[in-house]
Parts: sequence; C-alpha cells; structure tokens
Amino acid sequence: MTEVINDNFIGTRKLINEGASEQKLQRELKKDLSIFSKICAVPHDEYIIFSELPVGTTGACDFAVFTGRSYMKVYFIEVKGADFSLINNPTKKGATFNASFLEGIDQIIRRKQYSLANELSYRDEAYKIRTIVESGTQMYNSLLSAKGHLLVDKGKPVSVRGVVIGGRSIQGLNQIEAEKRDAWRKSIDFHIELMSWDSFLTSVR
Repeated sequence: MTEVINDNFIGTRKLINEGASEQKLQRELKKDLSIFSKICAVPHDEYIIFSELPVGTTGACDFAVFTGRSYMKVYFIEVKGADFSLINNPTKKGATFNASFLEGIDQIIRRKQYSLANELSYRDEAYKIRTIVESGTQMYNSLLSAKGHLLVDKGKPVSVRGVVIGGRSIQGLNQIEAEKRDAWRKSIDFHIELMSWDSFLTSVR
C-alpha cells in the first residue's frame, strides 16, 4: 500500500464538508491510512497504521497506529460521522457531547481497560503484529512507513492511547467545546485526543 495522502485529503475534506456519515468517511479514510500519521506518529516517519484492528474481547477499533521510540505507543482511533454537531445543548451549563461521539469515547475506554487487564498478553500480541508487518506480511490493511521498522523494545510496556474524531464544531462555541474536552481529559486517567472533524482538518494540513 503506497502513500497518497494529498489525494485522500481532498476526498476526505469534501466528505466532511458535505456532512458525510461515519460509514462514508471510514471508506474514504481506508483508501490512504497515512493521513493518521499526521496526528499520531512520533517520529513522523516511523509508524504502522491499521484499519479494523481487533482488540481482544472489545471488537475491532476503526483505525490504529503503532509508533514511538523505545516504548511503543499504540493509538486506538474511533471515527464517527460529520453529520452532527459535536456539542448538544449549546449553553455553558447544559452542554454535552453528541451521543455518537460519547459512544466513541466509551469504545476507547473499553479497549484501554482491556489492554490494562491483559497487559502482558496484549503487549505480546501487539509486538507480534508489529513483527509480522515489518517482515513484509500485511495484516488488517496495514500500512508500514517507508522506514520499514519501528525502533522500539519488545521487552518494554506499550503505551495505549486514544483518539476520537467526529461531529462538527459550531461557530462561536469554541470555548464551550474546549471546556468539554478538558473536562473529559481530566476524568480519564490516560492520554486521549477528542477532535471534531474541523480540528482534524486543521491538524492534518
């Protein structure tokens, strides 16, 4: 699978602006997984990206990124549609995230909990998948960066993180949106990025 991020970015931007459904966006994003390297990969040219990666008993996450140095970082990514506003009840007191977006947060939390409850076996599974892909075998629609390998230590724990992307930002509600993000991040004891499609577009420019 080759990297054609510029072509895919145009298609993804068009679908977002049209208010596309979750299913349409997922189909488009699967055409070029490298777009996720722009929001997850560190170093930026060292990554393996997957779609529909199984995570134990929690089902498959929409997308995932393996990256990092020494300690491998594993990002679970859940994608929701662009056909709803991120914030419901847009008053400072009653504002909430849309139910679909909250579902994405719950999915990430369950996958993180699984990785913690099965820490050693999940670490072994993640490194096994990494080794297979680096040897030249594709798994779960995997995209391996041009560098061809990750400089990570299989004896060290993996750092599982989360990303939820969905909904559209509402003009004039940036502060409320930021406050909701901060509140959720503080209530969750691991690294998670909560992004509207508007903030996603800004991040991948």
